[in-house]
Amino acid sequence: MKQFYVVLAALLLSLAIGCRGVGIAFSDQNSEPLVPEVGDGWLMFDLQPLRQSGAFQRYDCAFEAEGKTARFQFEVNSGGTSGDPPIAFGSGKFIAVAGSDSSVFLRKLQKVLEAKILPVQAKRVAELPFTAAILGTNQSRLVF
Repeated sequence: MKQFYVVLAALLLSLAIGCRGVGIAFSDQNSEPLVPEVGDGWLMFDLQPLRQSGAFQRYDCAFEAEGKTARFQFEVNSGGTSGDPPIAFGSGKFIAVAGSDSSVFLRKLQKVLEAKILPVQAKRVAELPFTAAILGTNQSRLVF
């Protein structure tokens, strides 16, 4: 029996030492990982709910970097979810906010999306519609 406890202690110790180098930092206030602002395939920005009614949701979004603030609203209308994990199809739109400076946001988004060039003759629009598939809810990204 003593041998079992020694093996169990060694296993737990090796897991603790091995997991220390994973590269995920947790804050003291909650258990959510602290993810860098920009990474391989993502770009973080603040997202605050504005309105929600059934399948309709609208969010206020902001990205701040290098002294510039990009602001926009994000609206999504999703159909009912089905299956496990839950899947839904819907539509939505990005809505421009006056006074927003998206120059840094677009430059960083270009890098994340691995786009070769930014459009030269880009024209600002009030709304940019899209269709989407929602492939699960209450998911989190694990960063190694």
